Amino acid sequence: MVADEFIRKFKSILQGENKNLIVVCILAGFCLILTANFLPKKTKTSKTQPFECKYEQKLEKIISKIDGAGKAKIFISYETAGEVIYATEDKENTETIKDRNGNETVKEMDKAEKRYITFKDSNGKEEPLELKRILPKPKSAVIVCKGSSNKLVRAKISNAVTVALGIPPEKVSII
Repeated sequence: MVADEFIRKFKSILQGENKNLIVVCILAGFCLILTANFLPKKTKTSKTQPFECKYEQKLEKIISKIDGAGKAKIFISYETAGEVIYATEDKENTETIKDRNGNETVKEMDKAEKRYITFKDSNGKEEPLELKRILPKPKSAVIVCKGSSNKLVRAKISNAVTVALGIPPEKVSII
């Protein structure tokens, strides 16, 4: 019934003087949809920046302080991704099923539940309890800086990066 009434009202609007208004509204809607694709999208900001980004930024600052290196940009590739291990509570239940006569049957059901242990942070948001954080393992690094043509500067940069990342010198490219 409601749908029939809606269709009847919609037809009356289309046949009346409001036809131009509907066309304008539809065109405005399409324009809004199209312009939404060109507007900057809001991204979720996390409390903590990924470890990899922080590490690259710290190394850029260190390299930039080397005399003659100039402003540096660095890219680090990783063999393994980082991993976070959270505290869990495991519950196991075993049930024995009895048949209609009260006799125990052989069927046993094991139910295992895993639940993360959580706590409330300072904002009242519930967070899982972090037990251990395994950092990603660096594989190689590429450094771009103005002073890369000077052999002494290149050696200092290579030494700083190999020590900081724990990778061999042949895995460091300075451009």
